[in-house]
Amino acid sequence: MNTGVINRQKTQGAQAKTVLGTEARITVSRTAFGQDSEVAEHIEVRPFATVPAKVGVSLGRTINMGNYESARITVSVEIPCYREEVLGIYPKLFEYVADRLEDEASRITGALTDSESEDVGIEEIL
Repeated sequence: MNTGVINRQKTQGAQAKTVLGTEARITVSRTAFGQDSEVAEHIEVRPFATVPAKVGVSLGRTINMGNYESARITVSVEIPCYREEVLGIYPKLFEYVADRLEDEASRITGALTDSESEDVGIEEIL
C-alpha cells in the first residue's frame, strides 16, 4: 500500500508540489534460475517531485577459463535521483557495482581453482 501522495497547490499562478508520505509496504518477487520466491519487505519509497535524473554504472570482466572458454560477467545498476544528487551518488554506486563484480569474479575464479583437477566445463562453474 503506497502512502506517497502528491498534493498540488497553486502558488502565484504556478503549480507547486508538496510530497506527503514516503513509505510503502511492497511484496518483492524474485525469479532466479527458475526458482521463485516472494518476500514482504518494508522499503522506503521516495516519490520525486520532479522528473528524476538517472545515474548508472555498468562494469564487466571477461575471465579466461582455459580450453578456449571464457566467462563474461557484467554488473549494471541504475538509480533515479535528483540532478543535484548525481555527483554524490555516482561514487557510491560505482563502488557498489565494483564490489559486486569483484565478488562474482572471485566466485568464478575460486570455482575454477577448485575444479582444476577435474574436467569441468563452464556450465558446471556458472
